[in-house]
Amino acid sequence: MREFSKVSPKVWRNKQFRALPTNDAQLVFLYFLTCDHQNSAGSYCVPDGYAAADLNWTITRYVEARNLVVQAGLIVFDEDTDELFISGWFSKNPSMNPKHARSIEAAIAKIDSGVVREAAEEGFQRSEELKEARASKSGGGNVLEMMDRLASSNYMTRGRS
Repeated sequence: MREFSKVSPKVWRNKQFRALPTNDAQLVFLYFLTCDHQNSAGSYCVPDGYAAADLNWTITRYVEARNLVVQAGLIVFDEDTDELFISGWFSKNPSMNPKHARSIEAAIAKIDSGVVREAAEEGFQRSEELKEARASKSGGGNVLEMMDRLASSNYMTRGRS
């Protein structure tokens, strides 16, 4: 379980989110963004019964809301494995340093669903390429190296390695 994830206040202005036809669909999407099952890859397994229990809903109500979120393209979901990936996850939650990137790659590798794993891999790869492009425009890896050292410092990791 993650200690935190970034959820942008812009979610309330997101066209796909606002187009969701029910409040239940909006709430279930926010649940996907913030629930205890979440990990650094934006992808996890959540059986219908777990999610319904977390939300205190019937399974039917949950599945109907989840299907609306899938149809809106906000998540990729595999009914066979109960795994999902939050579309656009890495635009708000990119890797912060090489160690974090390796951790994300390991989490993605554990995804059973080929469809969900492919979506997560593609999203992660795109975010890494964007990060590299920004670094090259700003003069190279010096800034990234400094950010990596800062992110790996005892102060930032609270003594954890």
